[in-house]
Amino acid sequence: MRNTPVLPQWKSNRLILRALWPSDVLDIFHLRMDERLFQYLDRSPYETVEQASEFIKNINDGVHYGHWFMWALEHRGAGKVIGTVCLWNFNPNEQAAELGYELHPDFQGEGLMQETVRTVLHYGFSTLGLAVVFAYTNANHLKSIRLLERNHFRRKRFIEEMNKKGTTSLMSLYQLQKEDFEPFN
Repeated sequence: MRNTPVLPQWKSNRLILRALWPSDVLDIFHLRMDERLFQYLDRSPYETVEQASEFIKNINDGVHYGHWFMWALEHRGAGKVIGTVCLWNFNPNEQAAELGYELHPDFQGEGLMQETVRTVLHYGFSTLGLAVVFAYTNANHLKSIRLLERNHFRRKRFIEEMNKKGTTSLMSLYQLQKEDFEPFN
């Protein structure tokens, strides 16, 4: 656990990366109810707005207590939250953290997550002093794999996991060392 962090905000021509607000509840609900988002995830789509509200509360509590950093991706043109990105699962002994992200399928393929991940990785390495960032993705999730590899992550190994449905999924563990990070390419 770290000291209570100040969650920075960033703006680009297309996005604002900022804290999740209670007023984002409908955007988060629409993001997390879209079944296309869960094709490669081991969780179920949201069924109620209350689930989105509870998610926002839990995330903000965790940010407040220094357990993780999570940003909302607000699309400036659409004027709504279309995804999230986080650094979490910190391991202070190894100066490591895990990267997580989700983007509404209607906005995928536009380079928005590339822009977002690069910004968050830069923050993790330069401000938080991380030496390594890990990411897990389903071994069949080609868009996620391309995003990680475009940012110089290297696959370390495959992991077979039992999912909530009782079947196994093949996951890939990726790793990015600080010295391999190129923030502006």
